[in-house]
Amino acid sequence: MALRFNPPPNWPPAEPGWTPPEGWQPDPAWGEAPADWQYWVEDDADDSASHAGAAGSASETGSSATGSSAASAAPAPMFGAGDSEPSGATTQNWTPIQAQGVPEKKGFFARFWWLTCLVLPLLLAILAAIALSFYFFKGDDEATADPSPSPSSSSSAPADPTTTSEAPSPTETAEPTPKEPLVKPDKNAEKKSVVTFSGSGEVVLSTRWSDGSDIKTSDGEPVDKPTNGTYLVVTVQTTSKSGKIHQNPLNVRVNTPYGGVVDVARTSYSQSDEAGLNTLDYDLEEGESGTMRILYDIKKVPDLTITWNGDKSGAKWAVPEK
Repeated sequence: MALRFNPPPNWPPAEPGWTPPEGWQPDPAWGEAPADWQYWVEDDADDSASHAGAAGSASETGSSATGSSAASAAPAPMFGAGDSEPSGATTQNWTPIQAQGVPEKKGFFARFWWLTCLVLPLLLAILAAIALSFYFFKGDDEATADPSPSPSSSSSAPADPTTTSEAPSPTETAEPTPKEPLVKPDKNAEKKSVVTFSGSGEVVLSTRWSDGSDIKTSDGEPVDKPTNGTYLVVTVQTTSKSGKIHQNPLNVRVNTPYGGVVDVARTSYSQSDEAGLNTLDYDLEEGESGTMRILYDIKKVPDLTITWNGDKSGAKWAVPEK
């Protein structure tokens, strides 16, 4: 329910609906209000009790009936209009009270506290991102700083041309020199031309028989003994003449007189690096060469032949029995 301003009985009556503005103070000539006076009452409430309390308080404090009757006899001026607001000192017991139901005007931050909750974390995140960016960019700048000496230090003494040499550029690398193959075909090797779907070249091939004792593994030990008693050792040197030749142990086929093909022995791949299989370049471009040594676990039988898989020229090598 709405409240209205209730002036003390010894003050001039207020205009209906008038409320003390901010900073307003009563005229000291009006006197002090009775103790515990209710300045704000419900608009439709009967304030006779307040007036009765005020009369009792006035008699207790020694206020004369004559002064009261004189004040009531004369028409009391109403404040709230004109220049009824005082400009002098204030009474001691006047304290403006905020009317119930009239909301107190809040400040900006009190009204928009939720905006602070949104903006503050965003600002903290931006500051953290800037700090991290500065840290990482600073580290990159230090890592990529020019290590060359300053002009003042480098020009302090002339360089002796007889004792200085130009350092090689770190981007310059020496051209790799081709390595000689560690294994080569024997003196009884035969050279034949092969033609495949991707290019053509020359194949130099030699064969020999071995029990495996003279063939070493990567650990320096002899390879496993052959199950058939002997290894057919085939050494192949391949050179690409045009296009590309695919160098692969599986392209060297050992054919039996009965129409079968002998598989490459598993021990071929346990040989030391000199056999060339561990560092094999499978694709030979024009002008490139490669050498490999292949083992076949097979008994000595007559009429064994070797062909190049995919060869269109029909090249064939005979395998001697010794």
